[in-house]
Amino acid sequence: VFKNGIDWHEAILERLRETIDLLQEGKQAGQEYVIAMNLTWLWHELIQHMRHAVTVPTKAYVRKLERIHVMLSYIQEHYSQPIHLAELAVAAHISVGECCRCFQSVIGKTPNIYILEHRLYKSMELLDMTDRSVSDIAYAVGFNDPSYYIYYFKKLQGMTPKEYRNRNC
Repeated sequence: VFKNGIDWHEAILERLRETIDLLQEGKQAGQEYVIAMNLTWLWHELIQHMRHAVTVPTKAYVRKLERIHVMLSYIQEHYSQPIHLAELAVAAHISVGECCRCFQSVIGKTPNIYILEHRLYKSMELLDMTDRSVSDIAYAVGFNDPSYYIYYFKKLQGMTPKEYRNRNC
């Protein structure tokens, strides 16, 4: 978080505003070079002022991130099918318990909650971009029961899928 009253923070915020203005003005000769120089300067300033605050992650944490990456990729590819914790664990070459611990410590939620939310967000894309029925979308994103889908959609979004679609039309 950048704060007013700290000189280097204010300088970074000013350079960011300048870069945003350049982008909003439209195409100009040499614009990409000025933007590249601004971004390079920003990185230089951040490195100069933050280098002591940055810590190198432990090998154990890097290993957790690698496992999470594998499990998230698996979910991305198979969200429309039933996914069991054992399958996620096998994909990452870990136990089911370690799968749950990794998710909780890195993502901050259980694998099952993450899968549920991922399916709901995918369904929102379909609601926005297609005219498929709510039941069809529920099945397409991996729910076995449209009423279960509607229940959790409403719990996450505060409205039914139909209300969501009508609100965004």
